[in-house]
Amino acid sequence: MDSSAIETILQTAGIKANIYGLFVPRSRGSQWVIMTYISNIPTPTKAAVSTLDKTRWQFDCYAKQETVMDALGESVRTALDNYTGTTGGVNFNRISFEGESDTVESIGDEGATEHYYRRTQEYIIIIKP
Repeated sequence: MDSSAIETILQTAGIKANIYGLFVPRSRGSQWVIMTYISNIPTPTKAAVSTLDKTRWQFDCYAKQETVMDALGESVRTALDNYTGTTGGVNFNRISFEGESDTVESIGDEGATEHYYRRTQEYIIIIKP
């Protein structure tokens, strides 16, 4: 699945952060979200190819302040949890929140190291054909 449909859901919800796939540029801003496709869990059928895929996604919400990370994480969860509908040609049966964790990460750029708060969220995204 193309991540652009998920990015559209987040942008439509008014997420106040830059949204990236696996590549994050150096000029990323003070808060951003990274979308990572983790795996596909097909629904087995006896006679044909799976007709309903469950995909696992990870969303990492970064910010310089813990309170901003909290707000960003809440915004992402509000946009995604229990979402159903068609966006960008993708028919989302349901997006389910699976859990989250927090950490602090040191990121070095051009000789300087900055500390960012990171909230990692996991979702199961069920897509209809």
